[in-house]
Amino acid sequence: MAKTKFEVYKDKAGTYRWRLLAQNGEAVANGGEAYASKNGASNAAKKLKDWSKTKDIVDVEKEKAQTVKDKAKAIKDKLTAKLKKEKDLTKNKKTKSKKVEKVKEKILKKTSKKAKSKKQKLLDNDIEIHIVKKE
Repeated sequence: MAKTKFEVYKDKAGTYRWRLLAQNGEAVANGGEAYASKNGASNAAKKLKDWSKTKDIVDVEKEKAQTVKDKAKAIKDKLTAKLKKEKDLTKNKKTKSKKVEKVKEKILKKTSKKAKSKKQKLLDNDIEIHIVKKE
């Protein structure tokens, strides 16, 4: 029984090419590239022969679908991390805001009743007061 074989030949343009022949002699594949030398075409065919020992057959549609799933997961993970970071920042802001409120309360307690309303307005507008005169 005949086997499949690689054939190196000279085309009409005078360059060399290779093709893979099936058991029945029909060409089932070709290099699609012209080589200046017979040796170049032969080396390309040998490389293909060596590389073709793999038993993996890839389903391109499944591979694309998996790539899309991987990209979607990466985006989801990135967004999840970003949301977590934002939650942490919000939590920190709430904690800071509670601390600020406590400081404001302490400052208000220390000031006289007359200065309280002015002081409150300034604190509400987030203006720092460094010196307060007591009356």
